[in-house]
Amino acid sequence: MTALVTLPPHESKHFTVTDVQRMADAGMFDNGERVELLEGELVVVSPQSPAHFSVIDEIAERLRHAFDFGMHVRQQAPLLCGPYSAPEPDVSVVRGHRRDYVTRHPQGADCVLAVEVAVTSQSMDRAKAEIYARADVSEYWLVDLPSSQLTRYARPDGSRAYLQVDTLSAQDFLTGVGVGEAIRVGDLLID
Repeated sequence: MTALVTLPPHESKHFTVTDVQRMADAGMFDNGERVELLEGELVVVSPQSPAHFSVIDEIAERLRHAFDFGMHVRQQAPLLCGPYSAPEPDVSVVRGHRRDYVTRHPQGADCVLAVEVAVTSQSMDRAKAEIYARADVSEYWLVDLPSSQLTRYARPDGSRAYLQVDTLSAQDFLTGVGVGEAIRVGDLLID
């Protein structure tokens, strides 16, 4: 049996978005290694299963058709949520056009919808709701593939919470933010 090591009290380094950008520019991350900055900590992103990627692709395609001109759908791209967080939502819908983000990443207030698809990362993705709410992301969807459910977070309160949280099953319909025509939750899931 391996003994657990207890570290003495120590000071840990909380990274900023600027720190991480400098590290990336200096080539400090392995090629292909994906990391997210969450609350000052670098988190390695898990590799994607075929089902995970297929659902991301399906959602992005549907959202491209649902949103009008003046909105841009991005896949797995940084979203600045304050000085210590730059998650990379699986899908995001931001105000403006692709060219608006040539010299900067969008910020939380630019984002009308962030979507995370979870196969094994449910607890991490639930925690991201606080980051997105604090950054004023209008709406957040957590798509839980194993349970065939979608949790919809809406109306950020400006601190760490959304005022409306609904859990929808495969037979329920999504309406609201940018969704002109109702979308059945089950149509977003790969069976």
